[in-house]
This record gives sequence, C-alpha cells and structure tokens, in this order.
Amino acid sequence: MLLCVKDNIMNSMYQLWVLGALDNTGTLTPLGRNMEEFPLDPALSKMLIVSTEMRCSAEILVHECVFLLLSISPVI
Repeated sequence: MLLCVKDNIMNSMYQLWVLGALDNTGTLTPLGRNMEEFPLDPALSKMLIVSTEMRCSAEILVHECVFLLLSISPVI
C-alpha cells in the first residue's frame, strides 16, 4: 500500500515537472504558483495561462467550460 502511495506522489510530481510547475529540485516555479490559483486539473490551468500569451483565452475558456460541464456527474 505504501509503495502505491509513493508511486502516485512521484507520478504526480513528474506530471507537474513536465508541465513546468516544478523545477528539477521539486520546487514550485512561478508558472506553478500561477497554476495553483485555478481550481482545475494542472494541465487545464496551464492551458488557460498559456492561452493568454497566445491571445486565444476566450476560445480556451469556452473549451474548458464545456469540458468541465461534461465531466460533472449528474445528481439524482
């Protein structure tokens, strides 16, 4: 069980490193600090941040809203 938890943490840290949210020492980067402000999956928050630099944030916001709406489980 402990090995699974460690693997999950390492995989999560690797994903954050690939996205540029962590540096090589595991420290949060300036991009990572911006990403933590959004209550989104890390990949979605980076997409939103980068979209402002690429001047397509309106399109990305629509994309993310649709994605989030489709991922919500219906409450019965």
